[in-house]
Amino acid sequence: FRSNYAIDYRRSLATLRLKNGEPAEALKLLQQALEQSEELGLDRDVTDIHGLLAEAYAAAGDFMNAYRHQKEYTDRMLAQSQRKAAAQLEAQKWRLQLEQARQETKREAERRQQLAESLSELDSLHEQLSARAVQLEWSSYRDALTELANRRYFDERLGDLTKRSRDSGEGLALLVLDLDEFKSVNDRFGHLKGDEVLRTTARLLQANTRQTDLVARLGGEEFAVLLPGKSDAVQLRTRAEQIRQAFDSHDWTNVAPGLRVTISIGAASSSEVGHNPLKLLALADERLYA
Repeated sequence: FRSNYAIDYRRSLATLRLKNGEPAEALKLLQQALEQSEELGLDRDVTDIHGLLAEAYAAAGDFMNAYRHQKEYTDRMLAQSQRKAAAQLEAQKWRLQLEQARQETKREAERRQQLAESLSELDSLHEQLSARAVQLEWSSYRDALTELANRRYFDERLGDLTKRSRDSGEGLALLVLDLDEFKSVNDRFGHLKGDEVLRTTARLLQANTRQTDLVARLGGEEFAVLLPGKSDAVQLRTRAEQIRQAFDSHDWTNVAPGLRVTISIGAASSSEVGHNPLKLLALADERLYA
């Protein structure tokens, strides 16, 4: 037998001896089992054997030793219970700390999710506000009827481009355009048709200018085209004639039966007026009426 099996054997045999009324034989077996258990450090077996020794001594009439072993058994059981309770308490503490950590992690994940959603909402709101700001800014520079740049934007760009033309020598030209006898269009066909003529004018000007050119409505039936880059008198006349012919060949009867619209144009170059924006506009306007 291995040692612990031998202990179990002696303990079992001692129990039988007690039942058979042989306490002396039981005590001898239990003492041997106790010594062996103590040598091997088998605390649980030592405790159980003290309990059996208390029964054996009591059966033998030796109540003093019975009390001594019973007390040892009780003390050991109490100590084991205390250790077990302490271990259970420690395990429970770790379980609670683990659960607390899990809850903290869950709350942190939820907080991060809420923060991410809040940031996403803020980003969306910022995009909407930015888009709205751009829309409002463009609205302040846009002519509501024709969707062209308005007089305010034209004046700002005229100042900027004449300064750039002067500093860099890139050149700048201006066309000022006016619909001939536009008042008669409103008188004959009504203001709604007059508005449609102005919108069609805007489309024709955009179709017959470059993407780098700025087309603007100065007010009423007067329009302007800023042409960045060098243009001599011949080139300017060619550009103006191209636009005039576009109006002359357009089928205006789509707007109103019997309608015909013609246009007058004045052209000037920034270099002719020392790159002065006001003088450039005045010269082009003077040539328009000429």
